[in-house]
Amino acid sequence: MSNLNRQILHWEKDIGREKAESFEEKLSQMNPDVEVAVMTQRISEDNVADVIKGSDLIVDAMDNFQTRYLLNRVALEKKIPFFHGGVYGFEGQVTTIIPGETACLRCIFPEAPAPEAFPVIGATCGVIGCIQATEVVKYIVGCGWEEPGV
Repeated sequence: MSNLNRQILHWEKDIGREKAESFEEKLSQMNPDVEVAVMTQRISEDNVADVIKGSDLIVDAMDNFQTRYLLNRVALEKKIPFFHGGVYGFEGQVTTIIPGETACLRCIFPEAPAPEAFPVIGATCGVIGCIQATEVVKYIVGCGWEEPGV
């Protein structure tokens, strides 16, 4: 209930359900030609390899730096692009991490920021999510994105 202000696919009627399941339901209704794979387990050292297996890129939509650092490390090890987006109140950041070409998440944030006390504003999540999605699309289609050093 506390984060419904920043959920566009998980609504009050969905409280008690896994967010991934309500997301899958709504995304499938929006576009029945898209195949949505749902995973509801928490990402950990024990399962991260299975979670990202076969992935061409990783999109960070996490709410904690412990998991972000874990995904960053695996992205570097597997040489998979990592698209980070994070919010804090009215602020946010987006960065694209290309292993071996750009700074990694731990390079940018050597230490995890202190846990937030200020509430996250839903509009900030929307703006950061849209920018993050645009960066992913630009990377996939190879348009509007320059490789480092070019």
